Amino acid sequence: MIKFLAKNWQAFNPMQLNRLLQSTKWPAAFGVILSHVQEFERQSSDPLLNAFVKLVMTNIPRAGNELFFINLRSIGSQRQDQEVYYAIDIYRAWGFLWSQPMVILKNKTRLKKHQRLRMLQAFIQDYKSFKVADYMKQCRGLITRRQAQRDLSTLESNGFTRSKIYLTLKNNRV
Repeated sequence: MIKFLAKNWQAFNPMQLNRLLQSTKWPAAFGVILSHVQEFERQSSDPLLNAFVKLVMTNIPRAGNELFFINLRSIGSQRQDQEVYYAIDIYRAWGFLWSQPMVILKNKTRLKKHQRLRMLQAFIQDYKSFKVADYMKQCRGLITRRQAQRDLSTLESNGFTRSKIYLTLKNNRV
């Protein structure tokens, strides 16, 4: 759907879409989809696409901080808590909570600094040593390699470049 909208958004009448959305149960969900379209096509600076999105979403209320995908995680599970705890801005902007983008973009960090540091603090408690790739995997691909290296720069390490191993000593603080 995102790829289709990215190619064909100009074929839709924004006023008709707006009226249609106002009669749906979760109209803000379309705002999340349109935000993904903007990121997917890297057209967030396109004034026509921005005007289209703004017109389509005019007078559409935000959701009430609810999970974007329903019944995907068990209620009260640790994984559901993580989805809420690490929710990314593309969902939060429309009142939804979820930590995984619909479209994975390489070379884009989607986690805020405080989210990354929380993940890193939890991560270093479980491991004695690890590599950058391990930290990136923990962040579920939502950060770039360079950002991961920056986050880990304050930790003790051995080795160079790809073979560098970070040590989680008791005096390491993030």
